[in-house]
Amino acid sequence: MSIGLISSLFIHLILNWNTFIAEDSKFKVSVPAPMEVKSKTMETEIGTITSYSYFINDKEEDTNNYLYLVNHFEYPPALVHSDSLSLVQDLLNESMEGLLVDNAAKLSYQDNQFYKNYPGQFFRMENEEAVIKVHLYIIENHFYSLQVYMLKKHALNDDANRFLKSFQFID
Repeated sequence: MSIGLISSLFIHLILNWNTFIAEDSKFKVSVPAPMEVKSKTMETEIGTITSYSYFINDKEEDTNNYLYLVNHFEYPPALVHSDSLSLVQDLLNESMEGLLVDNAAKLSYQDNQFYKNYPGQFFRMENEEAVIKVHLYIIENHFYSLQVYMLKKHALNDDANRFLKSFQFID
């Protein structure tokens, strides 16, 4: 393959990704297409909480990743804060367990992961059809769940990691 062709492919790949900024949810992330957003307000025992879901649902036949997703919840500061280490770890573990059940999946890898000094988790789960890679973070009183869904035959693609590793909190 010639250097010119390789350079052209590299430039094409870089140009197709953009930075998506969710100012209300205080984050930015690199994405291969525009994200859609849906919000939902829930009445809970602790008060009203609004959740935001930012997503790209790619229905192309042979796409590497068919769903890119960021869920964001902002909790009352007195209830959940990244400084409350045992509460934070419980919330991360319960969130992971809930995603495993919701996706009828089995855990294939899990590790604690930090965003700067904020606690989080990375895990990979699989069901009959898909591999799902997830990063969970609790930053101050914000909970973020980044998820990428792919068919098993695309489990080793770089785009999933590019999306997950591009997350940045906007203070």
